[in-house]
Amino acid sequence: MSQNKNYLWQSLLVLAVIFLLMFVLNQLMPIHRDDYDYSMIWMTSEHIASLQDVVQSAYRHYFLHGGRMFTVFCLDLFLWHVCSVGVVAVFSRPPFR
Repeated sequence: MSQNKNYLWQSLLVLAVIFLLMFVLNQLMPIHRDDYDYSMIWMTSEHIASLQDVVQSAYRHYFLHGGRMFTVFCLDLFLWHVCSVGVVAVFSRPPFR
């Protein structure tokens, strides 16, 4: 039983180190190339400002481009500049405006 707890703590430590590494790398990486395009409602020049805009962008992307609605929805949600949605507000870098 003690050995299982030891493996659990080692696994949690490795996961924490990987998380911190990815978090630091994410903070150092600015918005890059298509991230800026995806931070706007698809095929418009309006920045995403609400959850309704995220849904509209995913809908437009589905019918006008590639059909990957769930992927685009998640991407738009994380690139949402307002950053007022739960985990996004905690782990997101400051918005670029």
